[in-house]
Amino acid sequence: DCAQDLSCSYEEYMGSVSRWADPSPVTKGFDEVLLLPLKTCLEPIIGACERVKLNIISKTPFSPAPIPFHQDISYSPHSPYQLSVWLALTDAPLESGALTVIPGSHTAPIEPAVDFWDPEFKDLNYVKEKSIKRISVQAGDAILFDSRLWHGSTQNESSCERFALVTRWIGKDYVAPPIPSIQPRPFGLWTCQKKTEEILHTGLNALMNRRSQNYTDLLEQWGDFLEHNSFPFLENTQKAKHDLRHVYLLHLAHEKHNGGDAQGIVYAQLWKSLLNPLSYHLTEQYGE
Repeated sequence: DCAQDLSCSYEEYMGSVSRWADPSPVTKGFDEVLLLPLKTCLEPIIGACERVKLNIISKTPFSPAPIPFHQDISYSPHSPYQLSVWLALTDAPLESGALTVIPGSHTAPIEPAVDFWDPEFKDLNYVKEKSIKRISVQAGDAILFDSRLWHGSTQNESSCERFALVTRWIGKDYVAPPIPSIQPRPFGLWTCQKKTEEILHTGLNALMNRRSQNYTDLLEQWGDFLEHNSFPFLENTQKAKHDLRHVYLLHLAHEKHNGGDAQGIVYAQLWKSLLNPLSYHLTEQYGE
């Protein structure tokens, strides 16, 4: 239904979007069905508690990338939570991109949020391979873990579509430990849209002498521009057009479905195929 709403194929949509935050047409109804059973499981562990976040995440053949190791709590310095509950909506065998954890890592100090949307990011936690544990689950299994635990997931190397409901919970008496402030990268999770808009707006004006009305219009104009032109400074114009299309669909899905990119790959791919070479060309030719 969401793909139809954006007038694209299911494959295109799932290749652009891999997370939906509540409220969303994708998350609708889950609270009514699962909130009470989950609370019943959690209260013997942390006492009286409440849900503070709900997401559905996917890892499919259309967006199979791994999710680097991170701590959930470091992304919410102003609204920290105590536990994450990862509920499998489909079977998740190891080859489908299983949840992967570093046991005991929740006892270490909290580190700044990992910005794996940075195109140059490298996950150095995989050097700790001997201590990593991969978890295979079946539909209906729930994994509870401390919000400080270092965890991620591997590449989906199967033909399976893997979906999970991820909720965050806080106990009534929970006191959060110190959480480092977020440190945005020049091009990453917190900055990529603004940087993309700056580069594409400058390029639109310099190469086409045009201006855009808003971000959606800017992406549409560049899509049309790439469709009918080729550029010597681009290594692969078709790849740039493909990556721009995915950013466009991700943006529309965010606006209409509260969708997002759980894997941090959509903007990173556009940076490599279009934004970085375009930025270099503009600097060389126009000093911009």
